[in-house]
Amino acid sequence: MNESIREIDILLRSHINTHKCWQKLSELSPDIAHAATTTLMLPGKRLRPRLLLLAADGFGICDVTKLLPLALALELVHAFVLIHDDLLDNSPLRRNAPTLSRTADTLFSSAPPRSFNGSDVALIIGDLCYTVALEALTEVEAPPHQTLHAIRLFLDAAQTTAHGALAEIELARLSPEEIDLAQIFDIYRLKTAAYSFALPLQLAALLTDSLETRAAAINRFADYAGLAFQLRNDLDPLLLWQSGGPLPDDIRDNRLTPALLHIWQSAEPQQRHHLFKANHSTLLHLFHSCGTLLWLRERISEFTDNAITAIEPLQLDNRVATDLAALTNSIAI
Repeated sequence: MNESIREIDILLRSHINTHKCWQKLSELSPDIAHAATTTLMLPGKRLRPRLLLLAADGFGICDVTKLLPLALALELVHAFVLIHDDLLDNSPLRRNAPTLSRTADTLFSSAPPRSFNGSDVALIIGDLCYTVALEALTEVEAPPHQTLHAIRLFLDAAQTTAHGALAEIELARLSPEEIDLAQIFDIYRLKTAAYSFALPLQLAALLTDSLETRAAAINRFADYAGLAFQLRNDLDPLLLWQSGGPLPDDIRDNRLTPALLHIWQSAEPQQRHHLFKANHSTLLHLFHSCGTLLWLRERISEFTDNAITAIEPLQLDNRVATDLAALTNSIAI
């Protein structure tokens, strides 16, 4: 699996070094270009292109090298989503490094541009990532009708992700009493499962003319894997905070994640007001007394097991099915 990450990193680096978009950016603003490309190359799981190449292999595509433009497009779209997520969340860090907007603000500290800030830079770079991702789709070695369908799948996934972000905003307008866990899970399916898990497998199935027969199985796997993945993303900053790290963005912003909803529903009524107003030690006590971290781990394990069970209906080659199960299981580690 480390080898596949390395290969995708090489692909991404080659794109950055040769594409006219990033070359022009370097001419316009070398320091912003460096910040942008550094952000793109930060170490990551490269999950989406890995899923594409794995599924394509399992669906019977012998030469997956022709899918490299698709793999690149998936990673660039992911970069677009992360940059925009960091703007929405006002996050200072991403992958243990300053987010692009914070890096740009640092660059501007010595000579601030009038009326502009780092968030403006991040928004533009995110949009550029999406445009070059769509351009990469046109370079796939496939019949024109498949290329057009692939573009439509990308657009559908982007719209679904945006709808999930808007649904999250709408949910934030409700009181905790009006919210149940199913609503939050539906948002996670929209924001994460659709583009992170369904889209790579849909593209592989499309190129083997099996999308229609595999669509239901893909969506089932993607729903479970997406929930496990997003809950793990919720857990990691909580564990870091518990060990003395920074306050998670979701707690800072009073965002009702499954973990915080679990505390709300498990705590005594007189304790609930501490959830959004308590000092850190009181809130940590609530996490422990309500068993929330254990509950979160159990949900991650449950959804991971369900996702692995959902691999068989995908009708993958046995070797690839085993690799996909291992990749899926790594989500919960």
